[in-house]
Amino acid sequence: MKKLLSLLLLALLLTALPTHASAQEPAPPDPVAALTPDALRARATGEGEIAIGAVWIRARSYTTYRISYPSDGLRLTGLLHVPKGRGPFPVIIANRGY
Repeated sequence: MKKLLSLLLLALLLTALPTHASAQEPAPPDPVAALTPDALRARATGEGEIAIGAVWIRARSYTTYRISYPSDGLRLTGLLHVPKGRGPFPVIIANRGY
């Protein structure tokens, strides 16, 4: 019985010690590495044109149109606000979503 307990204790100790092979296992890939600004900039998202749709709002100083465009296999939608008057006008792109 003493011999069996000694063997079990030795087996437990050996399995608890790190082995040479486990110390060389590669680290798992970083799940957010592809989301850095440089990685996103380098990624192809597809091509397509912005489709300007119907007038959404016609105000005194601007007109708002519905728009859509393809990106990364999806069809994204948004609004385009165009000021009245002669341009050129600055552009602001405000992406949002969830």
